[in-house]
Amino acid sequence: MARYLFSIWGITEVATGLFLLEGIPGRREIFHFLLFHALSILLAMILFLVLTAPDRKLRPRLMTRPFLSFLFCIAVIPLAGPLSVVVYGLFLRLYVLPPVRPELYNPVISDFILVMNKRLEVRSLPVTEALLNMELDREESLRIVEILDDLPWSAVKSGILKYMIRLSPYQNVVFTAINLLNTKLDHILGEISALEKEPGDAGTFARVAMLYHEICYLDLSVPVMKSVYLDKACATARRAWDMADTEENALRAIKYLLEANRLDEARSIYREIARRGEDTGGKWLAYQLEMAVMGRDIAEFEAVYASVQQENGVYVSPKVKMAGRAWRKALTSAWL
Repeated sequence: MARYLFSIWGITEVATGLFLLEGIPGRREIFHFLLFHALSILLAMILFLVLTAPDRKLRPRLMTRPFLSFLFCIAVIPLAGPLSVVVYGLFLRLYVLPPVRPELYNPVISDFILVMNKRLEVRSLPVTEALLNMELDREESLRIVEILDDLPWSAVKSGILKYMIRLSPYQNVVFTAINLLNTKLDHILGEISALEKEPGDAGTFARVAMLYHEICYLDLSVPVMKSVYLDKACATARRAWDMADTEENALRAIKYLLEANRLDEARSIYREIARRGEDTGGKWLAYQLEMAVMGRDIAEFEAVYASVQQENGVYVSPKVKMAGRAWRKALTSAWL
C-alpha cells in the first residue's frame, strides 16, 4: 500500500515541478497545476499518517490537530512542502529517537554518584526503556526474560523485570516476569518459615534477618511492603544481638537500623560496643560516619573523618574515604 502511495505521490510531484518549470500561461494549465498540487498535498499528508500512526510512541504526540495543521501549512508550499512532509515522516519512522530526559543535563558530582551507588541502581530502568523503544516483538521480549532468568539475582534484575511488567504489551511476557519475581520471593519466604520453626538461637535469627533484608535489597517486594520487611529485618537482627552480643551481630543490626532511619537504636548498640572497650576502628568507620551524617553532628563527623584520613595503621577502604569526602561536602555545603 505504501509503495503505491509513494509512486502516485512521486508522479504528482514530478508533474507539479514540470508545470513550475514550463510556466503556467493559461487557465487550463493553472487548473492542472492546482489539481496536481492538491493531490501531492493530500498524498503527502496520507503518507505521513501511514508512516507515523502505527508507532504507539509517536502517535500521541503527532496525531494532534495543531501539529497536523502546522504540517498542512508547510505542505501548501509548492513542490518543496509535500516533499518536506514526506521526508519528515520517514525520518520519524526510521530513525530511533530515544526519550529526552531533563535529568540527563543536570550536573552531578561524581563522588555522590559513587557513594549512592546502591540507590542509583534504578538507573538500569532506562536500559529497559531503550530496549522497549526498539519495538521488541513477543519472541525477543521472551528471550530477554529467559536471559534474565539465567543471571544471578540482583536489584538491577528486579528493576528490569518490574519495568517490563509495566510496559510490555505482551501478556505472556508480563506473566513470565511476574512468575520470576514471585518465585524468588516465595523461595526466600519459604526459607524464613523453615528457619523460624527451628530452635531460636542467635545464628538462626541472624540468618532470618539477612533473608528479610535480602527481600528489600533485591527489590522483590512492592514499595508498600518494603518498609515492613525492613522492620522485620531490624527486629530479628536486634534479637540476634540480644542473644549473642558479638561484633558481627552488632554490625548487622546497625546496618539494618541505619537503612530504616532508626538512628537512636543504632547508636545505643554502638555505645554498648564502645563501652566494652572493643576496637571500633576499621569496619566501624563507615557506620560512624553515617551515624554522624544522619544526626547532623558535624563535630563528631569531623573527628571520625580525621581518623579516616590518618588511618593510624588501620586499613580503610577507598569507598569509605570517598564516602567521607562526599558526606563532608554535603554537611558543609550551603547549597545542600
